[in-house]
Order: sequence, then C-alpha cells, then structure tokens
Amino acid sequence: MSKFSGTLRDSYNIFLKEPKFILPKLIIALLNSVLILLVADLAIQVLAEPTTELLVTAIILFGATIIVSLADIFVGAMYPFMVEQVKDKKKLDLSKAFESTVKKAGVIFPSIIAVEFGFLVLTFIVSLPLSFLIVSDDVYAVFFSGVYVILLLGFVFLFYILYPLLAYGKGKISIKDSLKKSIDFSLKNKEAVGKATLLSSLLSLLSVAIAFSIEFLPVDADISLFWIAFIIVRVLTAYVYSYLFVLNPVFYLHYKVVK
Repeated sequence: MSKFSGTLRDSYNIFLKEPKFILPKLIIALLNSVLILLVADLAIQVLAEPTTELLVTAIILFGATIIVSLADIFVGAMYPFMVEQVKDKKKLDLSKAFESTVKKAGVIFPSIIAVEFGFLVLTFIVSLPLSFLIVSDDVYAVFFSGVYVILLLGFVFLFYILYPLLAYGKGKISIKDSLKKSIDFSLKNKEAVGKATLLSSLLSLLSVAIAFSIEFLPVDADISLFWIAFIIVRVLTAYVYSYLFVLNPVFYLHYKVVK
C-alpha cells in the first residue's frame, strides 16, 4: 500500500471512530442554511418591491455572513486538535479542541484570512483585463470560470496543510513564515499534495452537487418534502466537509518532516 493510500485509510478510520467529528461542521451548515433561506427570501422581496428597509436587512445579512465565515474558519481550526485526540487514543472532547483553538486563534486567523483575502484580490485583478478583452458575456463567463477554477486549485495546493501547520506549530509564527512553510511543504510533496488537492476538490464538487440536487424536486412538491430534502442535503454536505477536515491534519502528520 502506498503512503498516500495509507493516509486515506487512516483518515477514514479516524473519521469513522468518532461520530462527533461531524458536529462542528453540522453547526456551520445549520447557520449557512439559515443564511441561504434568509437571502433567498430577501431576494424575492427586493424583486417585488425594493425599499430602504430591505437595504438595511441586506447589510445585516452581509454582516452575519462575515461572522459565519469567521466561525467556519474557527471550526476548521478545531479539526487538527480533534484528530490529535483520536490519534492519541483519547475520547474526542470538543470543548478541549475549542479551548486549544482559542489559544491558537491569534496565529491561525491572520494567516487563513490572508490567504482568503489574497485569493479574492487575485481573482479580482485577473477578472479586470478579461472583462475588457472579452466582449461576449457568455464567452467571458466560460473563460473566467476556467481561470477561477485554476486559481482555486492553485491556492488549495499551496496552502493545503496551513490549518494543521498553524495548529501543531510551536510558538508564534508570522503570516509570512506560515505561508512560506505551507508553500515549501506543498512543493516538496507536490505529488501527494496534488492528489490530496484533487481528491478534496472532487469531494467538494460532490457536496455542491448534493446541495444543488434539491433543485430537481418537482415544482409542485409538498412543502414538507422540500424541508426533508433540504435537511438531508445540509447534513450530507456537512458529512463530506467533516471528512475533508479530518483528512487534512492526518495528511500533514503522515508527510511532515520531523526535525
């Protein structure tokens, strides 16, 4: 069995050992579900009759989205500590993982936010010349989608192990050093990280497909059927992402160079 296959096996076994792995991502999925429903309702109201009150609501929802996004980063940072507990044959304690994440928040948040902000800035910079060079909206949409996917895969590859790197690292590490260490790690283990990036992307795509599956419900479907489908979809999405966040630290522990 190859090292990468062994990593997948170990991460899956660890994931199956503790049903509680899904709980943090399930909470985030619940919060996102509420936001999705509120935004959808707001969009309907805006199309029907735009008002100043709706603008205020939109600003509040935008603020709530930022808060949930930050909560998602925090939850993602909990997984390396959760995996560490299970690997040490301890019972998974979410409160201890929470406490460990709080202690590391000053190191984790700046680096993760820097990467996400960098991706948004780079995407915006790339989109500007494309919008001038490509006149057709359809061609622009297709071309930009391709560029977006390439940029996204590139960022996932370069910063794949950033969460566990920050969580397991000792002492305070600067944003620059954390990003450099992540990039160096990915380049030194490019074949394995490339496989992990591809697998993560495919599973993320699966979660998106699951989320969109609700669109195939009949238009005249009973409202209770819609809510059942909606809940199942959100749980499955949380399940997929929970495994991805377990795989991430397991991968790092398998491939890191002990100095």
